[in-house]
Amino acid sequence: MENRNKIITTLNSKRIEIEGENAFMPLANYLRGNECLTGTKVVCAEGDCGACTVLLARDIGPDGKLNFKAVNSCIIPLYLIDGAQVVTVEGLKKSDTELHPVQNAMVDCHGAQCGYCTPGFICSMAALTEDAKTENVAITEKKAKNYLTGNLCRCTGYKPIIEAAMSIDLSKTELLKDRFHNPQWLSEMKKIKSTPLLMTFNQKTIYLPVNLEDALIAKNKNPDLRLIAGSTDLGVVINKGKLSTPKAMALYHIEELKKITHDDLEMTVGATATFSEFEYYVEKLNPELKKILHIFASPQIKNQGTLVGNVVNASPIADTIPFLMAQDAKVVLKSINGERTVLMSDFYTGYKTLNILPDEIVVALKIPHSKKEENLKLFKVSIRKDLDISAVTFAGVMEVELGKIKKANFALGGIAATVVRMKSIEAGIVGASFTRKTFEDIAMNIPNLISPLSDVRASKEYRLKLAQNFFLKFYDEVSKENNL
Repeated sequence: MENRNKIITTLNSKRIEIEGENAFMPLANYLRGNECLTGTKVVCAEGDCGACTVLLARDIGPDGKLNFKAVNSCIIPLYLIDGAQVVTVEGLKKSDTELHPVQNAMVDCHGAQCGYCTPGFICSMAALTEDAKTENVAITEKKAKNYLTGNLCRCTGYKPIIEAAMSIDLSKTELLKDRFHNPQWLSEMKKIKSTPLLMTFNQKTIYLPVNLEDALIAKNKNPDLRLIAGSTDLGVVINKGKLSTPKAMALYHIEELKKITHDDLEMTVGATATFSEFEYYVEKLNPELKKILHIFASPQIKNQGTLVGNVVNASPIADTIPFLMAQDAKVVLKSINGERTVLMSDFYTGYKTLNILPDEIVVALKIPHSKKEENLKLFKVSIRKDLDISAVTFAGVMEVELGKIKKANFALGGIAATVVRMKSIEAGIVGASFTRKTFEDIAMNIPNLISPLSDVRASKEYRLKLAQNFFLKFYDEVSKENNL
């Protein structure tokens, strides 16, 4: 199959072809510098402040129309919008004389002072109206705040912005997927996603395969190809000049890797399934996991980042890894030589080092379901509740039978170079009585088992105290919920 050598995308209603070194630019920089769409702002260049928020539609929904989601354009390289449509704050208005209802609401409620953060808020609120109208639910204060957790304002104050969101009349709001519906573009999108892209420029390479076999062949030929998922972490490091990706491959055109499925035993999450898709999928399957995912990151990050990317990024304070480790999840790796699976507890061999061969690609995670008789608890402490990096994370899975501990799985993040499965604790309490004394003994012994570092987020002593308290909290909640 012949490769394409240009990124093809639609910006507002304008079809664009991108080639050369521009393919590696952050989307926000391209919007401002190349397209003169300066409503999109760049403040932190880390995906934290939301000033760069735009709306992105990559996939065609069951209704045959695009689904627009808010994302941070400052950390997304242009090659990740191939075959997608972007709508900026300028594109939201219907005409030079008619604004989008969200824009009118911000004016009417005096939701802007300096205006620097305002376009990002407006794009996030537009995503809110898309979902609220599609789901036929009202925009409440809580819902507005949830959608705006990834947007910061330093001068206006949040009250008028929240009031603006709540004042939007959904009955008078036209969905973007209706306004931008273009059968000709949707037909071209399908062709784009079925034709691989290969671009080279000044020793830089980007490859977007459309099937897994070609991806595995490429990784075998070029083991130094860096796999890019959502770029929500790597994009930050690249922006800070601490990393470059001269040879990159992204897998989001491979349909089979987008899927999330489950059977009676486990759930399988594909490599390019986003956190938003994962959170929605587990809402009824695993409410405890849903709770931690809800505060894991902003909508913009969850709409772009992936669960597999979080796992492979290998941060010792990643929010999902303790759960996956305690749940005995498996990493599915493939190469041209076949497939193998690795337990999460065996996947990390040191700081940012993985049990993965140079020619292998992580294609999925397999996560066993929580059994009815098991108790799962996930805890996280950070300076802020939403959109903040953890100081310590905790996951516990326990089964109690006739007052005795039958099964115990524990994992802690933020206390070592990797997330740690606490196997010595597990071995020591299986068969013991499920009493608070048992967990007080664990807490007393924690300083002998771990030696966390002090850094800007937390001191060693604070992390030790958190770890101790998490075990006591685990006991208190499980015993209360089960009347034990």
